[in-house]
Amino acid sequence: MARLKSDKRRGRLTFLLFDESETNLVGHPRLIPQHIALPTRCPIEIAHEGFLVGEVCAYFLNDPNGLSLPALEGNYVLASAYLYDSDLSGKVMEAVKHGILTHACPNIWSPPGSPTGTGLLVQISLVPNDLPGCPNARILEWSE
Repeated sequence: MARLKSDKRRGRLTFLLFDESETNLVGHPRLIPQHIALPTRCPIEIAHEGFLVGEVCAYFLNDPNGLSLPALEGNYVLASAYLYDSDLSGKVMEAVKHGILTHACPNIWSPPGSPTGTGLLVQISLVPNDLPGCPNARILEWSE
């Protein structure tokens, strides 16, 4: 289902990637958005399973663009992404529409000894409400 059908884009998502609120990770560390390196291309997968469904195309630091945002703490990063043209991406879009996949969970790699809350964004997982590491990191808009 993850096999690409064409080089077309299937849909677009805008989501809050992270803010400075407590995470659900062990010890409840807080991320520092301005100290997390954001790659030019960042893959999006479904539910930490490794199946790629899209990629980020833009980041915005503290730029609401008129979006209705949840209550946030400190600085935050918004992201815009597109989904690939595959059967699995189609199912992901249906899950977003029906409120099954609601959050975007950033996977951040921090070298040993680096300060807490810093690192490099390596991928993003679209997850249901019960799995997000960053509770405020939710999908805000979608379109096909």
